[in-house]
Formats: sequence, structure tokens, C-alpha cells
Amino acid sequence: MAPRMGTRPVTIGESDSVPIVSVVVPTHGRAELIAPLLDSLSVSAVNAGGLVQVLIVDSSDDGDARIISDDCARVGAEFIRGDVNVRKKRNLGVALSEAPVVLFVDSDVTAERGLIARHLEMYARQPLLGGVLGLTVFEGDLRPSWRIIALTKFVRIFDFAKMMPYAVWATCSNTSYRKAVLAEVGGFDESFPFRLGGDDVDLAFRVNDAGYLIGCEPDAVVYHSRKTWYPLSALVRRAARWGQMDYHLYQKHVARRSIDAPRVSSTFVVLAVAFIVCATLERSGYPLLLPLVWLALVVVGIPVANACGSRLAWNDVPARVVAFSIELVNEGSTLYAFLKHGKLKGLWSRLIAVPEQPVYEWADRVTDLWVQLAMLVGVLGLWAWAIR
Repeated sequence: MAPRMGTRPVTIGESDSVPIVSVVVPTHGRAELIAPLLDSLSVSAVNAGGLVQVLIVDSSDDGDARIISDDCARVGAEFIRGDVNVRKKRNLGVALSEAPVVLFVDSDVTAERGLIARHLEMYARQPLLGGVLGLTVFEGDLRPSWRIIALTKFVRIFDFAKMMPYAVWATCSNTSYRKAVLAEVGGFDESFPFRLGGDDVDLAFRVNDAGYLIGCEPDAVVYHSRKTWYPLSALVRRAARWGQMDYHLYQKHVARRSIDAPRVSSTFVVLAVAFIVCATLERSGYPLLLPLVWLALVVVGIPVANACGSRLAWNDVPARVVAFSIELVNEGSTLYAFLKHGKLKGLWSRLIAVPEQPVYEWADRVTDLWVQLAMLVGVLGLWAWAIR
């Protein structure tokens, strides 16, 4: 018989076997997505040729929990009730795992047949790896708003596995770690605010800082449902939360701090303060509009400049304007967290993953700065004309 999932498989002669991998899946209220995930993991487990332990750590209400529990029983996966906090669920899964490698996937993905085998092959080829990042491919439910979502930086990060040989940080939609390495670095940090977000970045930073590499394997694939990224307003809320988490990552990872050129959000804050002073001195509300005019011009101007430089198709400019606006929510949320805590350094500094990051981003940053400057000159000219 083929190996089944779970710590107590029914396979003949393998009841005392140690799993080759433990798959940890935190979930909440996604009962309709768990069955397809478990079915795909069953196929991937058979393809890997060994015992695979799957742990579904769930915080759903009783109705969804019963459905998920039944789905787990059907394939031999373990159903575990956990805290609503995703970090706590992942740590609980690690604590209950029995394999030397722990694979984290999200509950809104399905596994390609070779997923587990590809992860394990990477460890066999490179014994010193601390972790492996696989590729996450979005599929299904293609709505018009996906064109906007796909043009944000939040989706591009899921392509890391095919962009570089090693990753400095990784999302837990498809990432595995050696259990010993997780124990060494202390697992996921449960002290972060919010119930999810930022913990996967923090963990990967600490794994790298401990001297381990996270290898990238683009052939280890999961398929991520687009459904959980809709509607667009949900992405805006996520962007704001991720932005605040960037502040906490900045506070924790001191060695990764860097001086930064003026970003759109920081320039906007400086302009807003300056024009508030001008409005007060002139006893006129007109100057208060100028920062907003500048921001609107920049939001449109940067995508247009990228299209002029052949880094963006012209027919993507409208969608990119909206995508860039969502990214500004993320950026502004980080700056807000800095200012809320009385730290002005958020105006001119940021967190970088690797020292080479500014070099990779040079072309985009230069474009941003020139557009900011050009629009500032235009706004100042408009103001000068208005007060003649």
C-alpha cells in the first residue's frame, strides 16, 4: 500500500516509521479550501515515497471545525485546535511535528505532485541548508481587479523562488525549515502585534543571521487561490497591517537598518507640514490643497515615467496607478507607526534585506525621486502663479 498521511498511518509494516516531513497548516474559517489541499498533499506524499505527517491547526468556529476535522480524518491528517494567532498555531504545529523537516503551507493553496519531494531533494543536495523556499503560483477566480493586485509588490514576492538561488526572507505559503534550525532560532515570534503578518519575514531573517541559507527551489510548487485576495479593499487593509509590521521588524532587526532616499510618503509629510505653516501665516486654506495635488500628480507620474522607460506596458498604467496607491497605504502605514512612537527616523530610514538591495532598486528609486522633484517644482509654480 502507498504511504498515507498522519502519525498513525494504516500502511502495513510502517507503523513505527518516522515521517520524512511534517506539513503544518494554520487555518481559520476556510473549511471549503481544506479538502482540496489535503487531497493534493496526499498525492504529493505518495510521490515523495515516505510517511508524511500533516497537521492542520485550526481556530475556526465549531461548524467549520467539524467540517475540517472530518476532512482530516478522511485522509489521515491530524486535526488540532489552536489559538487564533497564526504564529502560535505554527509554533504548536512545530512542537507536535515528528519529522526532521517542517514544511509550512497556507490553507488557501494546493500542492503540486512533486512539492514534498522537491523540498526534500534540496536538503539532500545541499546538507547545510537551513530552509527551502518553493514557488507560489496564483490560480483560479480571475476577476478584473486581479490586474491591479498582480501589479503590486505584494504579489511579486511570491516569485522569489525563481528569481534568486537563495532567499533572505520567505513567506510561509510554501517554505520548509529543518526542525533543529527552528528550535535553534526560537521559532515564530509570538510577541508581535496583530494575529498574523511579519512573523515569516522575521523568522527567515533570524535563520539567515544564524548562519544558515534558505535555498530557492522553483520546482517545488503550490497553487494559491486568488479568491482569498479579493476584494480589493481587503488588500488595502492587509497593506496597512503589513506596513505597521514593517515598523516592528525595523525595531527588532537593528543590523538591517539603512539610510533611505526620500520616499513618497515621507516627502508628503514634510510638504504637508510646510504648507500648513504657510496656510497659517497667510490665513488661507489654499496652501493645504497643494500637498494633495502633489501626491496625486506623483501617483500618476511614477507609473507614466516607468512606461516611458519601458519598465511598464502603457496599457498597464491605469492599473499600476491603483496598485501604486495601495503600496502607498503600506508605506504610509509604516511611517505612521514611526511617528506614532515619536521616531522621526522613519522619514529617512528603512529596513533592507541585503546590502545589495539599494543597487537592485536603483533605477526605480531614481525614477521616483525625479518624478517627486518634477511634481514639486510644478506645485510650487502653481502656488507662485496663484498668489501673484
